[in-house]
Amino acid sequence: MIVENINGSFYKIAPNNGNIKVIIEKAKLLNFWENLGYRKLILKSGKYELVKVNENSIVEIVEDYRLADEVRTYLETLNHQIVFEEFLKKDYASSSLIKSLKGIEIKFSNGNSNEAQFFYKNGVVKISSTAHSITPYNEYEGYIWKDQVVDRVFSPTSEYKKSEFASFVNKLSGLDSNRFKSLRSIIGYMLHSYKDPTNSPAIILLDEDMDMEQEEAKGGKGKSLLARGIGKIIPYYFKEGKNFNKNFPFSGLEKHHKMIFIDDIKKGFDFESLFAIITGDFSFEKKFKNEEVISFSESPKILISSNYMVSGVRGFSEERRKVEFEVSSYYGPHLTPFEDFGHRLFDDWDEMEWTRFDSFMLFCCKEFLKHGLVKADSINLADNKLKNDTDPKFIEFMDEEITNDCKIDKRELFNSFKEKYKPDFILLSSNQFTKWLKIWASSRGHITKIDKSNSKQYFEVIIKR
Repeated sequence: MIVENINGSFYKIAPNNGNIKVIIEKAKLLNFWENLGYRKLILKSGKYELVKVNENSIVEIVEDYRLADEVRTYLETLNHQIVFEEFLKKDYASSSLIKSLKGIEIKFSNGNSNEAQFFYKNGVVKISSTAHSITPYNEYEGYIWKDQVVDRVFSPTSEYKKSEFASFVNKLSGLDSNRFKSLRSIIGYMLHSYKDPTNSPAIILLDEDMDMEQEEAKGGKGKSLLARGIGKIIPYYFKEGKNFNKNFPFSGLEKHHKMIFIDDIKKGFDFESLFAIITGDFSFEKKFKNEEVISFSESPKILISSNYMVSGVRGFSEERRKVEFEVSSYYGPHLTPFEDFGHRLFDDWDEMEWTRFDSFMLFCCKEFLKHGLVKADSINLADNKLKNDTDPKFIEFMDEEITNDCKIDKRELFNSFKEKYKPDFILLSSNQFTKWLKIWASSRGHITKIDKSNSKQYFEVIIKR
């Protein structure tokens, strides 16, 4: 190889007493990587992660070997292998040099209360309650994670009502128009990455035919398939409910995940353990790594499927942190979605079906932005909650005993109950019985008051009419 003087973008090749001398200039090497989009992402902890920014907006976390790969690819196209050999000798892609890359602090966009954003191959789809638009990534003023980009072109269609997934969701709603509207709003809420600081509850999917007395878990209603559908638009983290309480339950969670789906939780699941995640910054640990923290605004929403009632601390603090939806019995052992549609949802779809699916899902988001979370009327949920929080025999007793406005000696009522069902409630305390009275009255919508008079406690009830 005859060399006079060659000046590359970050190196020089020059003759040197009959030999060849290669000089790699570190400042220019950093500039070479930065022109390719490599940056040092500054974390809130003060540490950093190596990232690559594509099309001015799309951010991916990368390993440091990618820097060496870029150098090698560039030099191979110029047939300057001798430079790569020099590059390898001194390990120019070391952490000490990476630290000198331009640092950036990125606030990722999650939309706002009036606008949702979705990311497809052909650009950023912005959705409001009335319209949509598509912005190319090189014109988008914001950043997204690469793993948020859906590997499909968004091409809206007015035929979204013909979507198989729309039909599936309608059947999960029991073919009831009001419940269908509620479930569409839930889908829209889960799709929208924006989190309202005052109201961002977990969504809990339950079976409408849950048998509290037999404690029978039936399942197979399509709850998991619904979650998969949401996950076809936004990246989500899947966690089996039976393994939730093991060490590091969120060890696989990544920053780009916008939903946590806890599937098929066990009976007795402690919903209260999620309170901090639902209402504040999300801190979690990964095995052999330090604790990570995701701010509330960027943390994922939570979706839970259960064949059992989900309880925590009863009252407003629990109720404002969750929205429950009873999934119909349209599907089950008697009929699966595969048997219903004649093929697998998602896996066996053609391009047109995906187009209808995308348009239906973003229509759900439009509805959420317009109407908010629409709560469905209870089918069996109110009664199941009452059974879960008290006892079926207690409910039977109270419904028979209290039929009109009354004022009853609480101790006499307590003793009458224990006498009727002895010996089942021999260990039931007076305090627990009082709690049950309040829960029963609240569930039935009655107005109650407990008064003391002449060393006696009276339970006063005004019946809801």
